[in-house]
Amino acid sequence: MGAAFGAIGTFRWPVEDYDPEAVLGPSFEALDRIRMDTACHIIFTPKIKSFNILGSQSGVTKAVVLLRNVCFQIAARQLDSTRRYLLHNADDSQHFTAVALKQYTHPHMPGDDADRDKTGQSPCGEDLVETDGTILPADGSSHKNALLLKAIVVHQLSRLHFYRGHLDLRIRLGTFLMTQYKMPVDGSYGFEDFQGMLKQTQFRGEVTMELGDRTRENAALHALQCAKGLLVPQSGMIARLSDVKPVYTAVFIFTDRAGDLRHSVTWHEVDPGGIGNNPEVFDTLSRSWVRLDRSSSTPFPLVDVSLTDLTDGSAWQFDLVGAHAVEYKRLPENLAKLADHIKIDSKEARRNHGDINFISRFTPYLPTKSYQQRVSYRYNLAQSDYVVELTRFQDRICTARSRNPGDYTIKAFEPRWSLEVYHSSWATRFARNENLAVGAKAQWDAKVGTWFPMDDMGDTEAGKTTDDGLEQLLAKLEVLRQLVLRSAKEIVGGMEVA
Repeated sequence: MGAAFGAIGTFRWPVEDYDPEAVLGPSFEALDRIRMDTACHIIFTPKIKSFNILGSQSGVTKAVVLLRNVCFQIAARQLDSTRRYLLHNADDSQHFTAVALKQYTHPHMPGDDADRDKTGQSPCGEDLVETDGTILPADGSSHKNALLLKAIVVHQLSRLHFYRGHLDLRIRLGTFLMTQYKMPVDGSYGFEDFQGMLKQTQFRGEVTMELGDRTRENAALHALQCAKGLLVPQSGMIARLSDVKPVYTAVFIFTDRAGDLRHSVTWHEVDPGGIGNNPEVFDTLSRSWVRLDRSSSTPFPLVDVSLTDLTDGSAWQFDLVGAHAVEYKRLPENLAKLADHIKIDSKEARRNHGDINFISRFTPYLPTKSYQQRVSYRYNLAQSDYVVELTRFQDRICTARSRNPGDYTIKAFEPRWSLEVYHSSWATRFARNENLAVGAKAQWDAKVGTWFPMDDMGDTEAGKTTDDGLEQLLAKLEVLRQLVLRSAKEIVGGMEVA
């Protein structure tokens, strides 16, 4: 005798580019949670590409909504990158009339002469002229940049409520390099021509991971330790910026047919007795796994907006990336075992010079592409929850010499320094996407005030107050940029920034 159902619903599969079996599993096992939550039978009819839902009236209604949300989740994984290259003018009373190209030397592998020759091109302003403050280059003022940033970031965030996976938003200071561009005539561009080129769809640029100037990089830690008034320690138990201890992170890229796997593990130094007299040890702060797209060795860029200062080619990059989250229990067994054996060598970790090599006896006996070690100093922007993270990092590339497990050649790049800024609440909100159930929606607000909140300082550009959190942040980023990128000679002796 057949079961009686209070309602029967039909949901026609609207995504023509994706076969339901391919994205939901051959038995549609991805819908099991919806079946359990709604107490409904969900049956697929291949001929008409429709799902029949049988159950109570409320259950069927809920199941149809969740199936619709599944389609939104699939669409969220197909979003294109949003790129924009903006120019930042720190001084509105003057601007450049021409732009030349300056050669930039990438991080190299010591002892590798061929690698030392790898260079890029960074834009540099020429022919500085004075203005009356009313004639500004397009996209040059902080206010215009803030408006564009708000429009771009909020628009993309509003499309990510259904994104199932790992998301990360960072603001990184580096050097802007042109990677796909039209060569200048007679060695330089007219300013208007250069601006027009930045807006062309064919143009491509990138911001380096490292700050860019080796001398300034090596003085950056001292500069931040003297930035009293701009920065504060994250812990209320620490009085001086110079007393902040670093955290240590290792990031591994393992080769996998379905897409490379990236494993990150972070340690911090703790006093187990809480007294200060006991030997200090290292505790694991976090571990995470993500799967990268098959064609990429980095997470997918969802937002890539850079603000470049033509005075020195430095740029802030607003970088929002996404990747597939991977549960530990779904890892290949051999990778899970390898990860469990990754430890930190406390003696090497405390050695803050030369090569960075605090991973204890790591042998890549599984297919390993690369790994990076980071020593990071974290501070807060004063009276806010923005984190300023200065990192000394070093990359190592692993090349298999044969098919024998563990037979690798490992080459190390020179250690460099990077600087990132992010809000402490961003990771908390994005964690909801990482753990998002099938058919669910991440419950966070995409408003600009939520992601770029005001703090209590009330200061700002040109001495004017503002009620815009993003403009306030941009003003502080400019102070931070100038602090870090001053010449090493100016930094010697230490300075306080009010």
